[in-house]
Amino acid sequence: MITLPSLGKLVLLAAVLVVVWWVFWRTRTSIGGARSRNRRDGRLAKRKAEALELKPCVRCHHYVEFNSARACGRADCPFA
Repeated sequence: MITLPSLGKLVLLAAVLVVVWWVFWRTRTSIGGARSRNRRDGRLAKRKAEALELKPCVRCHHYVEFNSARACGRADCPFA
């Protein structure tokens, strides 16, 4: 037979859930959480800064670097 828990047990369970949620929320939004987000954003910015601008070759249609295009090895390569 299944019995319902008493009102005191339900209130205690609700209080424990609220405290666990609050502690979880505080640790995610604390200074430590902000530091880890800033580190992540810094890595993302660095990764974006390392991106190359590419343009397609008119002969072979492979993408090459825009500023320092090098020959692809074909005889009719415009960058040779």
